[in-house]
Amino acid sequence: MTHLKQLVRQRLEEEVFTLVKGSACSVLIVDGYTISIVSAVFRMSELVSVGISLVEQLEAERTYLPTADAVYILNPSIRTAKLLKKESNANFKSFHILFVRHLQDSVFQQFQLPGAFINKVKTLKELYLDFIAREDMVFSLERPSASILQIYNKGREAREEEISLVADRLVTLLYSFGFEEVQYRYPSSSFLSKKLIFETSKRLKQLYEWAPKKKVIPPLEPTVFVLERPSDLVSVLLHEFTYQSMCYDLAPLDRSSCNGSTFQYEYSDAVGNKKKGHGILEDDNDPLWKKTRHQHIADAIKELDSELRAFASTNKAAQLQQSKCYQSSASESQDRSVMIKELNAALRSFPEYQERLSRYALHQELMSTCMREYQRRNLRKIAEVEQDIATGKTISGEKVKQREYVTTLSSLLADFSLEERDRIRLLLLVKYLSSEFRRFLLPYQTNTSSFSIFEIENFFKPYTTSSRNIIQGIDKLMNYWLSLQLEERKETSSSSKSKGWIKKKLEKRQASKRYKRYIDGEVYELSRYSPPLKRLLIDFIEGCLSLEGYPSINSAQASNSNLNETQTARPRAGSVRHRRGSSTGINTRLEASTGDLTKEALSWSPKNYSQPFRINAGSTKDVCETLSQRKSIIVFFVGGVSFSEIRVAHEISAKFDVDIYIGGTSLLVPEDFLNIIAAYENDDLAMRLLYSGQEENNVPNETSKQEVAVDRASKKELPKERTPDKKTTSESRGNIFRSESKPKERSALLDPSIMFDKFRSLFKDK
Repeated sequence: MTHLKQLVRQRLEEEVFTLVKGSACSVLIVDGYTISIVSAVFRMSELVSVGISLVEQLEAERTYLPTADAVYILNPSIRTAKLLKKESNANFKSFHILFVRHLQDSVFQQFQLPGAFINKVKTLKELYLDFIAREDMVFSLERPSASILQIYNKGREAREEEISLVADRLVTLLYSFGFEEVQYRYPSSSFLSKKLIFETSKRLKQLYEWAPKKKVIPPLEPTVFVLERPSDLVSVLLHEFTYQSMCYDLAPLDRSSCNGSTFQYEYSDAVGNKKKGHGILEDDNDPLWKKTRHQHIADAIKELDSELRAFASTNKAAQLQQSKCYQSSASESQDRSVMIKELNAALRSFPEYQERLSRYALHQELMSTCMREYQRRNLRKIAEVEQDIATGKTISGEKVKQREYVTTLSSLLADFSLEERDRIRLLLLVKYLSSEFRRFLLPYQTNTSSFSIFEIENFFKPYTTSSRNIIQGIDKLMNYWLSLQLEERKETSSSSKSKGWIKKKLEKRQASKRYKRYIDGEVYELSRYSPPLKRLLIDFIEGCLSLEGYPSINSAQASNSNLNETQTARPRAGSVRHRRGSSTGINTRLEASTGDLTKEALSWSPKNYSQPFRINAGSTKDVCETLSQRKSIIVFFVGGVSFSEIRVAHEISAKFDVDIYIGGTSLLVPEDFLNIIAAYENDDLAMRLLYSGQEENNVPNETSKQEVAVDRASKKELPKERTPDKKTTSESRGNIFRSESKPKERSALLDPSIMFDKFRSLFKDK
């Protein structure tokens, strides 16, 4: 198995840090975006081991070292170019400049550097590493969640620019794996999925022609699934009660740090003093987080309790604190030699004691916070109804009766004791599953009920403008998406005939029977719903996935096909590539400290199913196993991937012994998604989410702005562009709502010598 973090780390070590190998002093300089790529796989202490003495941020005030070698890893943008040209040749001994993707001509023209600086540039190349490895099997293209506003909108230009950028970044993922021949699958009605596949395949083929690298040729061709977020909004709207999902949905996390999401908490030290601490969730060195993040919260709490008890019984420092043998009350007859021996053992285990103590404190406080929010917001009341609506069945297994259930829904939506955002999510869920868009959803949705949304909606009286905007915004999102699906059906209707309804119903019934064989033996009442992705992956692995429902396109077909203007991005200028090579404390009250959590967790009632997974259940492989020995699947969501889908991919990968890498344009959090939906009805919010703090070359043109600003009965004047802040701290991750509108022409992949020549040509008359 090839882990994404290992892959990115290896590429950085081999292609970047070897440039300064042997240097007495070397400095790594990153910008607000690329710092996330590096920090996702390296700690500062680890960078020292590969020859990096210091890490600096391009936007921040820095101390220059004239005797040091500098390595720049940069996002190719006009703003970066302007910052780079302020660098003096006296700042460092030599310069190695690497861009994470291709350097556009419009950006290249901004590099008006003095000749003395050019003479010190030893390396200038494109790295093609433009994605972030969030977990070993999870990636993100780090687009703003609000890019949905550009993709699903009436304006074509903004959509084309966004899809083009997504294709550019997705290509770097496949290129990093060494995949050249790829099998693509997509829902037959998905217009954007097909277009993204064609754009990605063409770019991948072109990249291998001009920047060849060692290819990985697995016995089974890797498969890339390209799916759209609107085809399954249930997985985003539903309250998920696994540990990771609850943390991002209920806990007050700080997601602005480049190191990952952080959580502030209090704990007691070894002598009982209260201290404040903070922890990083996505910490690869935290085995408890890696083990519990995809578990139901009840199971995660049990796991924490078990580890706490085991640690207290094995760690000498913990044992010493519990026994309090160091206190003056110890009997005079006690053997002092034994006491000294115990103290020595405790001292040796003290570093581990402190490190694990803070880790347990982090998770204990996180779980406590999640459970407090769960109780305060009375989420059980909401979640029971959500599960019934999403699955179409009650806890007892009976089919939901629509007329009788209207009363239940109406009373919940009118209950002001429940938080408005939770009631809105319930209303959107019913609205989504009861709408005319049902026929375009992923075919693995389990609910077949259709409620009278007009009757139910009257019971919900939003008292904030944001809530009203969300309710109206979901219709716009689905209408824009629907128009794209109808466009695709119009293109394919003349060459294909749809299946009869009897055949479709039979296939769905057969898929349901196959799926039931692989349901885990124990399912919690509030976790009965599984994302459609689970059934899709199971059918594909078993070879039962319909080619009519999910057509297959290989790389050769995609790269050699020409779609008309309504299906693809606008034509791009061809460019000749010249290069053939490329570049709290644990004390006697341990039981009391976790007792409340455990008691609360056990109140979740499980529902039993008869048959567990049968195929390769529980199989494990060595971490260093090569990619070519296992089947590889990449799942990509246009519009963002939810944490429930990440969990599903993790489960199926473990059960079926396949490598499933999952990601999207972003990692989608429910609160962010609601804000995005509200922005369809709020021009100011839309512009703020999309363009606040963006880089200068990514400012949209006037046409794009008008397209993103959705149509109103009365046109409003669009807000002025915001200029990026001048100061950026080294902890800043860069504004999440970046927008990178591309010019119509692509630049060439350039050989370093050619790039140097172009540099010099810019300054020959200066």
